[in-house]
Amino acid sequence: MKQVLFIRPDTHEDGNIMWCESGSDQVEQRQGGASLAALAGHALAARVCLLLPASEMIFRRFTLPKKGSVEFSWLAEETLIGDVDTLHWTVLNKKGREVDAVAIDAARLQYWLDRCADAGLTVVQVLPDAILLPVTEGGSTLVSTDSGYWMRYSPFGACETDAALLPLLLSQQCAGNLVCYGDAPADVQVDEQRAWQHPLVLIQPQWKSSKANLLHGVFSATGAQTGFRYAKPTLAAMAVLSIGLVVGPRIGMAWMLSNR
Repeated sequence: MKQVLFIRPDTHEDGNIMWCESGSDQVEQRQGGASLAALAGHALAARVCLLLPASEMIFRRFTLPKKGSVEFSWLAEETLIGDVDTLHWTVLNKKGREVDAVAIDAARLQYWLDRCADAGLTVVQVLPDAILLPVTEGGSTLVSTDSGYWMRYSPFGACETDAALLPLLLSQQCAGNLVCYGDAPADVQVDEQRAWQHPLVLIQPQWKSSKANLLHGVFSATGAQTGFRYAKPTLAAMAVLSIGLVVGPRIGMAWMLSNR
């Protein structure tokens, strides 16, 4: 696996930008999206792995029909709010007719690709951040951050939350071990507490074996480099869902898990 520069932006545009070279435990952080431009001179600026917040994504398991083909958006339509046609789907795992997939609002993905391109960075891979945490068999994995927690609640499901919402999210999961890297909230019972590691360091062993990449289809590496753009009417429609994902990830994630 070639070395990459991990870049993880915050949900809010003026939030912190974190970055780290693969194979390193040195994590840097700056505030504000403008700090992306400061990375243009980095030796790995042409090989960026963009880690987007899992709270801006939707994780689903589908059972494919025995005959014919069907869009993931159609399968997910009954359990999602908004226009499912604006979602960009990526398969994380497929076993027989069972498929685990993740979706992100296409306009939101395009937004961050544009931001990186404008800053002189070349994105070669995009992944949900928390889906790269270590798997806890039959349970969930937590790691504390400055603003809350990343949680991998299944091999192909993850989210980002704060301490107040964490008990609700855990109550929606099947009983199982809870492994936490760092301190957990006082009202959350942890089965195994491990020494804290920075999330960008903790994810690296799992990243090495991950073959997933949100850059496919219209967002393939070629399409991303050539500056793919949606038509204005489509982009305007997708912006509605994008705003909802940005301002309401806590509510949306709780609703999503309650409908699993």
